Amino acid sequence: MKDAYIIFRNQYPQTRREVLALIKEFCQKHDLHYSEPANTDSLTVNIEGEIYTVDVHEEKEESGSVYWIIYCLRKKHLYLFRNILEPVHAKG
Repeated sequence: MKDAYIIFRNQYPQTRREVLALIKEFCQKHDLHYSEPANTDSLTVNIEGEIYTVDVHEEKEESGSVYWIIYCLRKKHLYLFRNILEPVHAKG
């Protein structure tokens, strides 16, 4: 079991269903047990028996290229990834 699974994409996943399909495909490729959430309002998944919260972020390279990162983070360890998920704002 891992604290996080990270999936990189060149295109923005347009819908919740597409995000879940990408995670399912990732799990199948890596022989991980995957199940979708019973609650269709939240974006969580079950991977290897653990609940992961899903978040999607845009990243830009210096060249101007844009890619997307799908984070699957164990709820237990969300605090460790706070600096990744929340942008740092300069204090003025």
